[in-house]
Amino acid sequence: LKTFYSESFKSYNERDIITKEGTIIRPDRLVIHKNNITLIDYKTGEAQQKHINQLNTYQLVLEEMGYNVQEKLLIYINESLQIKSV
Repeated sequence: LKTFYSESFKSYNERDIITKEGTIIRPDRLVIHKNNITLIDYKTGEAQQKHINQLNTYQLVLEEMGYNVQEKLLIYINESLQIKSV
């Protein structure tokens, strides 16, 4: 994860994005390098399909905006840290 917190990347934490339908989404972290984005979402508890669905929705919206979603990560923060690439 250290790479995604480098100052060489532009990043946004919990910024509202309004979809073309008028819905507001708020990804936990967007890491931008040129036109490529890594989506990072933090969760507690057990892994669930709805977490993957949420990241896929974020991806669709960002791609409609002209970005290339290069990577999607779910970070589960419990007694141990689990990183899942989606």
